[in-house]
Amino acid sequence: MSRWVFVLAVLAGACGVLQSAEAKSVTVYVAPYGSDANTGRSPQRDSKMNDGPLASLDAARLRIRQMRSVGALGPQDAVTVEFAEGEYRLEKPVLFEPVDSGAAHAPITYAAAKRARPVFFGGRRLPKFEAGDDGVWRAKI
Repeated sequence: MSRWVFVLAVLAGACGVLQSAEAKSVTVYVAPYGSDANTGRSPQRDSKMNDGPLASLDAARLRIRQMRSVGALGPQDAVTVEFAEGEYRLEKPVLFEPVDSGAAHAPITYAAAKRARPVFFGGRRLPKFEAGDDGVWRAKI
């Protein structure tokens, strides 16, 4: 094999390695009808394979950590967590740590799905307030 053929073979191999290391963009789906046992890889329910959306913001945060730890996401991969329309109850404060950070070239973005208006709330829902005879609004808690 000539020297030039060898050089071309090495360059071709290097290009293949560089192509396989290209950054990718991954979406993790979350929906009120989802389950935190799901993968979050699909916005649709699929009970056979747990391949539907997650149910909570915290599960999405933990799923990204897990995907990074097993090598399913590289440090160069961008992630979008997409929330479907609906209400998301926060049982406890969400704590983002440095490990949950993306980078300028590989951001982690939490966003509403197109035309969706997700609502996050903690605490309790109060019953309907009613106006009293004295003009004071009251609710039984």
